[in-house]
Amino acid sequence: MELQHFNLFNELDVAREDYTLKVRIIRLWRKPMFRNPTETYSIELILLDEEGNRIQASVLNRFFNRFEQFLNEGVCLIITKPQLGSNISKYKYIDNKLKVCLNFSTHVVRCNNFNGHMYGFVMTPYSEILNCIVPDNSSIASYMLSYFYFLLIRLINSLKYHLPIQFFY
Repeated sequence: MELQHFNLFNELDVAREDYTLKVRIIRLWRKPMFRNPTETYSIELILLDEEGNRIQASVLNRFFNRFEQFLNEGVCLIITKPQLGSNISKYKYIDNKLKVCLNFSTHVVRCNNFNGHMYGFVMTPYSEILNCIVPDNSSIASYMLSYFYFLLIRLINSLKYHLPIQFFY
């Protein structure tokens, strides 16, 4: 049996259409119709590849019957021949210039062996945060926490000389 090659999001190019993506749906919501908010215009998705890259995806309402059974948060999918386009939306949920659309030529199946992150961000060990070591692939929360810790230590050190309080840390 031949191993199937899956494309990562950083390999995508709008000039090609023969991609096979292995993804996890990390977020899903319904976008209402502009003139009739009780009807759904599209299902919007945030997809995650096995390297931790994210991309926004859409399924228009005319394709709901074909794909809706596969669309749940946390599910791993293999998507073949999706349509790619520029993400020209006014509100970008992901810092990716491309957007994936599932259409009539797209084929989707479930898979059980996704090797990427579960939620789309990398956790940084607390010891690294305390030492102000923030890896390149860590989330902004880890960076903010290490910076906050740095400022707190600086504040404590500056207060030591002005207040008659003994600090233990």
